[in-house]
Order: sequence, then C-alpha cells, then structure tokens
Amino acid sequence: MGVIIAGPCSWIEPSQEKSIKDTAGALLNLSVNNNLEIWFRCKLWLGGTTPEKFAVGVEEAGLPSLHKIEEIMPTGTEIQTPYQMDYCRGLSYIWVGARSSQNYGLLKYACLFPGNVLVKRHPGMTLDEIIGVYDICEQIYKKKIYIIERGINTFDRKPESRWTPDFKGIIQLKQLRPDIFERTFVDVSHSVSDKAYIPDVYNAFKAIGVENYMVECTIDGKSKTDCGQVMSIDELEEML
Repeated sequence: MGVIIAGPCSWIEPSQEKSIKDTAGALLNLSVNNNLEIWFRCKLWLGGTTPEKFAVGVEEAGLPSLHKIEEIMPTGTEIQTPYQMDYCRGLSYIWVGARSSQNYGLLKYACLFPGNVLVKRHPGMTLDEIIGVYDICEQIYKKKIYIIERGINTFDRKPESRWTPDFKGIIQLKQLRPDIFERTFVDVSHSVSDKAYIPDVYNAFKAIGVENYMVECTIDGKSKTDCGQVMSIDELEEML
C-alpha cells in the first residue's frame, strides 16, 4: 500500500479554516479506520491563469493551522519561492508546482528542505524532461525527490477537459525507470477535471501498478476552486 495525498486544493479566505481542519480530521479517521497512509495537502500561496481566476491565498497566515494538522498527520503545501519554503520548515513535505518544475534555482533550494520534496510534471513536459529533473535533483542537488504526474496536453483542449491522464507515459516510466516509477504520485484530480471520472482513472493506474496518488477533497466535496474535480471524504473513502 502506498501513500494518498489528499485535501483541499487551496486556502483562499480565512473563513475556510473550519472546513480545512474538519477535512484533516476526517482524513485522519479514514486513514486509521482503513489502514491507509494519508498525507494532508493544502495550497496557501496561489495564482491563476487569468486575472479573473487569480487568487492570492491566505499565504503564511495559514501556516499555524497546517503546523497544527502536522501534529496528527504528515502535512505539506506548494512553494513558489525560496522564502515560502523557509516558512514551511517543520512540515513533512513540500511540492514544487507544474509551472515551476524547470526553475532550477528554485529546485536547488527546494532540495535543501529537510522533509520530502515532490515535483509536479508540467503538462507540456516530455517524459525525458521530468526524468531529467529527477536525476538532476538526485545527482547534482543530492536530494531523492518524488514526481507527481498530473496529466498532459493533448488535442482535447475543451476548458472542462483540462488535461489527459498519461497512461502510456507511466507505463514507459515503469519499464525505463522503475526507480522513479516507485516514487511517482498520480494526481487523479487535475488529470481529469471531473470527479465522475476519478474512480475509473484511479483503478486504471492501480492496474498499471501505481501505488501513490494525489486527490483533491474536502469534508463535503465543496470548494472555491476546481469545483468539478473535488471529492467529498465519503466519495474518497468509497473509491479507496
């Protein structure tokens, strides 16, 4: 059994604090009751693809709550700059987002983090490029990282489709680099954008042999961002 990284996509407003803590508590119960290893996730520093979609997030103001959640389960967030990583010391892990995955200055600094470091594959990166990032971090920056596969660009570019799960890429990774395959998380939320598809995609990757997953969820399945792909705790439990 691998690791499930689960939790809300992002923390935009202070009013979300109760929902975030309730989600963490429910995930802890899910972990204990089903003998699962679950890490909590929540982005504090945000961004957006257009001005209309842009959000700052609660930033470092959310860290006391994440550190509190860290006391009951491994907890992490995405970083975009070195100073953000410095704020996150004491958390179990951080991840470098897809848009920063070839920012080598940030990767070098992230590899100094004492906990686990994960790097998301950009949807436009080739398999060789993400393998290269893994090897650079291990051989040059002296950090054994994890990779997050979050879907790739294809000819299906409808806004509601977002990206496409890269089954072929993960099969190739299993054959070419089993060492990286074992340290790969599949983000089954971003790669499909519609939670109706997530259980089938999850089961398909399970058939390939993937053991580690990232999924967006909240206590009630409601969210201020990525609404269509956010599962409730009950839906997540049923899938797992």
